[in-house]
Amino acid sequence: MEGDCEDQALDVPHETDFLVFYRKLSEKSPTTVRLFDRKDFFTMHGPDALFIANDILKTQTVIKYIDSIPSIALSMNKLEMILKELLLIRHYRVEIYKQEKSSRSASWSLDVKASPGNLGSLEDTLYSVNDNSSGLISVKIFGNDVPIIGVAYINTLERIINVIQFEDDQYLSTFEAILVQCAPKEVIIPKSFRSSVFFKRFEEIMDLNKILVTDVKPQSYSEDYPTLQLQMNKIVASKGKTDYLEDQKLATAALSAAIEYLNLSTGGVDGRYIMKKFDVSFVRLDSSAIKSLDLFTIAGTEPSSNSNFSVYHLLNNCRTLAGQRLLVQWIRQPLTDLNHIQERLDLVDFFRKYDDIRKTLNNVNLRRVPDLLRLSKKFEQEKAALFDCCKVYDFIKCIPSIVELLESSGDPKIKETFVDSLKRSNEDFEEFVKLIQSTVDFTRLNEDREPMIKADFDEELEKIYKDLQEVEDAADGLATSICRKFDIDPAKLKLERNSQTGYNFRVTKKEEKSIRNSQGIRFIDRAKKDAIRFVNDKLDNLSSKYVELMATYESQQKELVEGIIKVAATYSEAMRSLGDLIAKLDVIISFAIYSCSGKKFCRPELLPKGSGKIILSQVRHPCLEAQPNSIYVPNDVHLDENDHKFYLVTGPNMGGKSTYIRSVGIAVLLAHIGSYVPADSATISLVDGIQTRVGSSDYQLKGVSTFMAEMIETSSILRGATKDSLIIIDELGRGTSTYDGFGLSWHISEYIATKINAYCFFATHFHELTALTKEVPLIGNLNVKAETSSDGLVFLYKVEKGICDQSFGIHVAKLAQFPDHIIADASRKVQELEGFSGVDDKTRRIREHVLKSIHEFKVDEAGDEKIEKFVSELRKYVKIKSSES
Repeated sequence: MEGDCEDQALDVPHETDFLVFYRKLSEKSPTTVRLFDRKDFFTMHGPDALFIANDILKTQTVIKYIDSIPSIALSMNKLEMILKELLLIRHYRVEIYKQEKSSRSASWSLDVKASPGNLGSLEDTLYSVNDNSSGLISVKIFGNDVPIIGVAYINTLERIINVIQFEDDQYLSTFEAILVQCAPKEVIIPKSFRSSVFFKRFEEIMDLNKILVTDVKPQSYSEDYPTLQLQMNKIVASKGKTDYLEDQKLATAALSAAIEYLNLSTGGVDGRYIMKKFDVSFVRLDSSAIKSLDLFTIAGTEPSSNSNFSVYHLLNNCRTLAGQRLLVQWIRQPLTDLNHIQERLDLVDFFRKYDDIRKTLNNVNLRRVPDLLRLSKKFEQEKAALFDCCKVYDFIKCIPSIVELLESSGDPKIKETFVDSLKRSNEDFEEFVKLIQSTVDFTRLNEDREPMIKADFDEELEKIYKDLQEVEDAADGLATSICRKFDIDPAKLKLERNSQTGYNFRVTKKEEKSIRNSQGIRFIDRAKKDAIRFVNDKLDNLSSKYVELMATYESQQKELVEGIIKVAATYSEAMRSLGDLIAKLDVIISFAIYSCSGKKFCRPELLPKGSGKIILSQVRHPCLEAQPNSIYVPNDVHLDENDHKFYLVTGPNMGGKSTYIRSVGIAVLLAHIGSYVPADSATISLVDGIQTRVGSSDYQLKGVSTFMAEMIETSSILRGATKDSLIIIDELGRGTSTYDGFGLSWHISEYIATKINAYCFFATHFHELTALTKEVPLIGNLNVKAETSSDGLVFLYKVEKGICDQSFGIHVAKLAQFPDHIIADASRKVQELEGFSGVDDKTRRIREHVLKSIHEFKVDEAGDEKIEKFVSELRKYVKIKSSES
């Protein structure tokens, strides 16, 4: 083993000193990865190296050894990929250690500490890719029976701080809704919270949403309001708007911890954040709804059947990164204000009507929009370059054409929403445009293909530029003389230049023969297989002058660029405002494109909350119908408080029950975000929440049984739903015995229909549950049609009123190509069990009477003697009725 390690030794300077330091490092969490900066590359060691090699790079060939410690070396390019994987996808923490420059021995110290919610200096590297969220939540929970919760949410990209304190239920339903609404990368908690009675439920919510939880010192959660106010006066743009926190100790503590964790009070963000109270007026979505309605493809989870065709995927025709981020926000925050929804729908109608305007904006103008939000942050942090100024300039020059295009319609709503604001933005940037035009030479690019400062903008720069031109002319003249001397076609001799190495000539391999043995020619190397690079003494002399002049030019230009960047930084707020406006335009156009995608879509007729109707004609599941070779059968929906607001849905497995009820949830959500609905017509009363209990979720990964998962999610629904909520329950009671599952399904359905009176679809495999409609007239029955024949089972996917009075499990097994002898044995067993359980009308009437009697019996008010008498009478009743012919 030792011999193998020596053969694969990683050549790292100061290995002995490094190993001493590495072995003294404190123990860390498995979700924290340590990297070591070696200037030109990075290394990882021990379990971290094995993890990266096996789980991310998928190879062990990269593993080397330092004194038997497994290690890997990462290039700068590979480092970027690893950081994105760790922080943005797997939600790990990262620590980067750096060797102190002045130290002769390898003395190391922690240089960068990053987590999904606090990316710090790694943000620019990581967000060169599209990522749709950037935020951290700090939470403090107090209480044993009724939790009181303080929450602070800080979005470091949009520079927004939201704070709220509220009383929640034991299932943390309100907190879960806020979490879904914000979609943070990371949640921080005081370490002491892990011993709280609410931590288990908290942890379940975090696991469902794939959010990293980080413990911080309890001392960070300071309730000292005066100290917090001093910090906020530095951080937020408007002063004196945090007074309401004075009496909200938990919210104060949560915000204090978040500010400390993100190092916001240490400077660099003066007055750049906006303080807002949490807006909880959106339609409440629970964690289950995000997954079961296929709203997003969630990284790190097992994909559902429609994951490649999520609602976000279908709606996302956005051309800008800001538009994509806003689309995510709109899906997670459906509106409850009827006027605001109608306003969005009116805008979508406009772009549906004006096809040419929509296509021109989407295919031409919006393609040229940079990420103004991220650029504004770069300018604020003085990390921007001249190229970034040019990105903004290029788009500002496009604004007049966008205004002209939108104005051509004469639509007053478009004028009010977009045109007037775009004109103001254009005026705001007038001086910025003049600055760029007077300073930047777009005809000259440096080696990084970035534009350069105009030579005549600065007297010293102009002098250097003239000297450079003389050198350039001399080099061009030398190239011409080389062509004449060796009879080389000028098109085949290239003069190459580099600010570090100067000039060289390049010729094809064929032309190289003409100069191979010439005096004064010195070959450098092969640039390509078919090309040769060479120089001579005269070109060497010109190279020296060129390198020296370029260094002087760039030094002089650097000071000028810094001045331009500082002036451009004063426009950062204007960039943000313009970016927000363009993002809204982008999403509205995206909605219009979606609704014109060839299928039948309708503008929903929206009714005020409490109207008691959700009526959909020929509604479709958009994710399912988008899949290749999918033939989707649309169906009708009729929920009406004057008829039925609750439907039990029965039918065979694979028959379409789940798809039908989910299609209703998606249609209602689309209506609330201002989108058209995949249906022939839609009348939808505004809802205050969409809550689902579908499948076994991800609880099993944490050792929680299917039944317990059902109970947790259903309890949360029962406590959080109102008469204006939409509840979707699919196959409740599978995780326990048949009778327990049936009993729970019966009483939960009854409670939702009579006590909550919410809109509800309850898909079930308990056919006996359909008898509930006789007890509760508010409940109706629907069934998904299927036909049996000699060839097997044919799914019709059509939903009709009435009950499904038989099970098709055996037929589905045939479709799955079970062996014939198993099918035959199963059929015989089903007949035996049906005979044993007596599912005839008489037995059904007995069962209904027993269940009704149990439901009406007030066990809390009865003593032991009364309970025994009640059970005895029930037994007597069953015995008598069973013996009757």
